[in-house]
Amino acid sequence: MDSAFKPKLTAVLDGATQKGLLSSMEVAYSLLKEHGYMYHLHVHSKLIGVHQGNRDGWGIDPEHCHALVDRFHDLGFVPSAGRYIAVEIPTGPEGEVTRDFNKQLAASSKDLLPPVNDVLKYASISGSHSNMVLRLWHYSCKHGQNRLSVDQLRVHDPVYAAAVEKGLQWEVVSAEIAQCFPSFVSLAQSAQNSIAQVCRQETELQLCKRVKAFIRSDGSIPKYDDIAPIILRSPPPNPGVVPYLMKFIMRFGCAGDTMELTESFVRTNGASGRSLGIDMWDCLSMEVKHRDQEQLMLWRQAFLKALLCHQEKLFSVSDLRKSLISKDVLSKVLSFEDMLVKLKAHGAKFTDLTSYQLLQGHGVFEVKAVVLIVGKKPKEPHALFLKVETLEDAAVQCHEYWQGLSQVRVPSPWALPKPKSPRPPKRTSGHKLEI
Repeated sequence: MDSAFKPKLTAVLDGATQKGLLSSMEVAYSLLKEHGYMYHLHVHSKLIGVHQGNRDGWGIDPEHCHALVDRFHDLGFVPSAGRYIAVEIPTGPEGEVTRDFNKQLAASSKDLLPPVNDVLKYASISGSHSNMVLRLWHYSCKHGQNRLSVDQLRVHDPVYAAAVEKGLQWEVVSAEIAQCFPSFVSLAQSAQNSIAQVCRQETELQLCKRVKAFIRSDGSIPKYDDIAPIILRSPPPNPGVVPYLMKFIMRFGCAGDTMELTESFVRTNGASGRSLGIDMWDCLSMEVKHRDQEQLMLWRQAFLKALLCHQEKLFSVSDLRKSLISKDVLSKVLSFEDMLVKLKAHGAKFTDLTSYQLLQGHGVFEVKAVVLIVGKKPKEPHALFLKVETLEDAAVQCHEYWQGLSQVRVPSPWALPKPKSPRPPKRTSGHKLEI
């Protein structure tokens, strides 16, 4: 890399983090093209995945991809309406990180995303959802009750079909740039999100991921005023919620991979774009005073899953607050946390299951437990979160889900009570049956 080029690009990217995001990134692109690190290439969608840094590690939203399938079908697909930027996927272990990320996205999408059957050579950082739409068509994926057909699309919209069959013109950035300038991918996708015509607005969970990226190795986090310009560089729908997200992440979203597991479960099973608002995030992040100083982190993560995966507005702020401070509910919540720890340890015995399958099992258990403990009665039954009578029932169902997928036989530590046999009728002195 040219010794004179590196400090120039570094200065431009540093400026983009403070102000003038869009203009700074255009200067960066010009520099890259001038020095041969960015070029135009016509590429088929089957060779392009999603960069693991896209949308702060969130990747893409499968439901938004399917919404775009219909939107492009109704309004027409115009290739020039979007900007398509991708990064070369390097060879070797570094490239496998990107490919594995895409395989995991597909595996955890419940068939909403196409498979990764071809060797990916590029990873998108702008135009990711549009590219995934083309991949859905290319692989004839299921959409609603039917499968997508390029033959039918060709009759309806030849331009749309041509993009599926022949690909699009992309601006491709050298893999060396993404490796040498870690902030480049995040800045580029933030810039495009703020102007893209078909973009998905940044969700509260995506903002959580961005906030968590600022947590220091000692667990502390910078002051809000110091990082707000970076957090809000592509304005979210509700900027006022960010301080409360920060408080939640700092207190209850830093330990291990708890927040990542919640994000992954919601991406697969919930409404990741649902906004909870300031009051709910404030309550989620509030500290409580219990005799044993228990802050109920596992319960808060479970409640967050339920808020974003079950029926909208099923749970209120008062439901959450009561579960955190009521002595009557606390014993149930502590029993849930204890059982969840045991359930995860039990799941580890199914050694042939993927992390996604294990998460799907205990994630459903968590949501069912929240409904049970809070005492909610949904107006309509949820296909995934069917009502249970006890925590043990939910644990048994989780075990049975894992056992049905696994070749490893693992005995269940929980057992459903055997149904009582009917009591034989008693005879009265008048020889009548007493029911």
